[in-house]
Amino acid sequence: IIDDIISTGGTIVNACGILTEHHARRIMVSCVHPVLVGDALLKIFAAGADDVVGTDTLKSEVSNVSVASLVADDLQKN
Repeated sequence: IIDDIISTGGTIVNACGILTEHHARRIMVSCVHPVLVGDALLKIFAAGADDVVGTDTLKSEVSNVSVASLVADDLQKN
């Protein structure tokens, strides 16, 4: 599952439910902006996600992908 922003986790939890109903063997979640309000991450894992990965546009426990080089490259072009 790829989402732009994960705040409360509601959309991801719903998507995990649909994938689980369709017997998904593994559910990987990624997002650009991991806001992760309250217990969002716990809800996502409880819904069946195997892993959650986010970029470092916002600091969180899932911010594993750096966008620094992309931003720097774009700034150098302009």
